[in-house]
Amino acid sequence: MKKKAIIGLLTLFSTVCSATETYDDKTMQITAYATLNGTVHDMACEGNINDAAVYLYGTETPEYGDLGSDYAPYTFTAIDVDTSINEGKFEVNYLPLGTYDLVLVCNAHEDDFTRGGDILMIDHNVIENVLLTSTCRTISF
Repeated sequence: MKKKAIIGLLTLFSTVCSATETYDDKTMQITAYATLNGTVHDMACEGNINDAAVYLYGTETPEYGDLGSDYAPYTFTAIDVDTSINEGKFEVNYLPLGTYDLVLVCNAHEDDFTRGGDILMIDHNVIENVLLTSTCRTISF
């Protein structure tokens, strides 16, 4: 079941720019992609973000499934943890524009992409709905 909550465990930044190029007096729109990055604070995943990853699902997905399931994420990325401050950073590049659910999975190292049915430990305090548009801007949550 999908559940959304927002508290101060996650900071997101999204930079999205549309681009145009001119060839022989014709302007062409180049497909725009987004870069989504952020920080996961040490309070997430009950204080253990070492095995966590960020999963991105399409908002139409009826549930947040594991990598091998029928409801697998669109993409995912590991969290680079800085042990000196117990915070992690992540970045996802070349995301097509659209709306995504960003979900923090605390036991991502146990998720086997060759089979479905792995049980994900989702930090339900770190689920964000993210809209990536073609306007060049930075979004902070």
